[in-house]
Amino acid sequence: MQYEIHDEVLAAARAEERRAGRAAASAFADRESRRRCEEAKGATGSSENWRP
Repeated sequence: MQYEIHDEVLAAARAEERRAGRAAASAFADRESRRRCEEAKGATGSSENWRP
């Protein structure tokens, strides 16, 4: 699940970079990855929440 989130967020961030620049893409990636990981109840900043 985490790799899926990573791949999808990265693809969307690349599109955002082309549209609005690197800073916007970086902010988007931070925001979206945190949201998606929290939604999946996965690790967001600590390996304590890691699940196989």
